[in-house]
Amino acid sequence: MDFLRGVRADWPLLRIRLLRTRLGLWLVLVVAALLWLGRAAPTVDPVTVMLQAGALGAVLCVGYLAGSGSDRAALLL
Repeated sequence: MDFLRGVRADWPLLRIRLLRTRLGLWLVLVVAALLWLGRAAPTVDPVTVMLQAGALGAVLCVGYLAGSGSDRAALLL
């Protein structure tokens, strides 16, 4: 239950970050690419696809945390 309270408390900042910067678009593109690769492979291990999605998402999020000035300006709202 504490986890859900934490998510609800952080949601306004996360929503701004995903909708007003390019991070949301890139995360959608990463998920779409992984789904496409998962369907194109002859044998798919769902755990491997989830780990790849998590790793790529983490790299993107860290990159955008140190992002450009326009991304940081969106957080001032």
